[in-house]
Amino acid sequence: MHEGQPPVRFVTLRISATIANEYANRCPEWLSEELDEGRRRVPLDLAQQILLDAEYNSDRRAQDVGEYGMPLPIFNAYRALARQTRAAIAAENSGTT
Repeated sequence: MHEGQPPVRFVTLRISATIANEYANRCPEWLSEELDEGRRRVPLDLAQQILLDAEYNSDRRAQDVGEYGMPLPIFNAYRALARQTRAAIAAENSGTT
């Protein structure tokens, strides 16, 4: 760690098989490495990117969900990821982790 720089903060997220598969297929440019299924400790800045992506992909105004759009199980996986990531970031920012 360099002097004068704040320490890198982390949060722990549970990445579902559905989300791991989505990221592997989509290869989002902001995701520098593969996020495998399971409990993963990620830097706070990456968690914030994950939250933005999950919120977008679980917004019914942005996504067509159903027979010709995003399958409901994938939509629900993004919604669950957004919920847990939001909570993990809030806990880290309040210092309760």
